Amino acid sequence: TGNVLAAAGRSRSVSNPVLHAGFPAASLFKVITPAAALTRGTIEPNTMINFRGGTYVLNEANYYPDVRRDNNVMSVSEALGRSCNPVFGRIALRLVSAPVLSHFAGAFGFNKNLCSQYPLPMSRAYIPDNDYGLSRTGAGFGEVRLSPVHAATVMSAVANGGYVVEPVIIDRVTTAQGASLYQAEPRSI
Repeated sequence: TGNVLAAAGRSRSVSNPVLHAGFPAASLFKVITPAAALTRGTIEPNTMINFRGGTYVLNEANYYPDVRRDNNVMSVSEALGRSCNPVFGRIALRLVSAPVLSHFAGAFGFNKNLCSQYPLPMSRAYIPDNDYGLSRTGAGFGEVRLSPVHAATVMSAVANGGYVVEPVIIDRVTTAQGASLYQAEPRSI
């Protein structure tokens, strides 16, 4: 439904951490990268992706595909469960593209106002067009920042079969006598 039932946070450096849109998206962005490829039909959950190096290291030595050296292989669904950075880097680099990943970041609410009823700070996703930057961003290492409310919205889109539902901060407003002045309606964005 998008209803935010509770929100709490405490920080010494951020005045309101619940609404702060400056937290790194990190591995949460690994949901958006395969969503773009799944929607485009370039992968399935059981698609096997070759890579080299360990599960978590994604750097200049292993980000670019090399059929002679890419001896590790993992399915997309296993990579999501293990948070395998090289797999998501390969998906972004070879099966999506910077414009497509940018479009899907927007579809998941980045770089736009996420909530029409309450002024939430905007979550930002910068998708570089160079191979190394695109690979790292697809794996969650890029300049992608979001709020906890936005993180919950992204995950609820997965639970809702791909529908991003606008967060509802204010469910209803009534008069002192109980008459309804406003009632929120779930809205897919």
